[in-house]
Amino acid sequence: EYGGGALDDNVWHDHYGSDNGPRNYFDFKGDDSSPHQHGGCYQHWESGANLCYFSPPSSSSSSSSERASHLTNVGMALDASKFLVSRGGEPIESVLGRSEDDEIFRIPPGASAAFLPYRPDFWSQYYQGKLIDAAARLSPDRVPRCDVTLDGLTLVYERIEYANLWHTMTDWFNVHWSLRKLRQEGKYDPDSDKVRILWLDGHARSAIDVAWGDLFRAEVHYIGEYKDAEETRGEGGGGGGAMVCMERAAWIP
Repeated sequence: EYGGGALDDNVWHDHYGSDNGPRNYFDFKGDDSSPHQHGGCYQHWESGANLCYFSPPSSSSSSSSERASHLTNVGMALDASKFLVSRGGEPIESVLGRSEDDEIFRIPPGASAAFLPYRPDFWSQYYQGKLIDAAARLSPDRVPRCDVTLDGLTLVYERIEYANLWHTMTDWFNVHWSLRKLRQEGKYDPDSDKVRILWLDGHARSAIDVAWGDLFRAEVHYIGEYKDAEETRGEGGGGGGAMVCMERAAWIP
């Protein structure tokens, strides 16, 4: 059992009691210009990995501009054009000889590819660290209009051993644990919430892929699908790839 938690505006506290003491939490305090941020990161007490949750920041601005109003409904945005990664999901026969490095995303140094309501205060050698390094503040003057908007809850993840059943089962457990934790915190309702899984990798299709959607009743997408998504853009869409906005998002440990 993972125990119950309490979530206030700025920080997740876990009241789990054991001989090891309480689990760690990270404090995300907003600055004076945006004191009403919501979300936080919860550290898994055994693995040290982090579950991070992002929801739209409460608007404290007096601006009535359409752009400012639009962004109050965004919990996270990713600029797919800044992700250097293969598209993903191809038949493996069509990509024989492709380097595995091409299937693990990179973001150019200095590029703003992730727009967040707060910048998590931890370091990770895995995909979360790459997103934190590329994070910019989610604010009306920094984020272009969304080209694609994903409603509901989007689970963001990068697979490594994607075709290995043992490793995939550990990934499934992480998703299960994360959804359970979010449900305990009142951030996920399995009866009403639409769930999407957004893979940041660009791996070819495997026989295991379909099980992700079946297990979690989720739509599954690759970030590479949106890198040049002209057909998905509405009015105001920019060039050079799509800005993918998520109503609510979670980084899976």
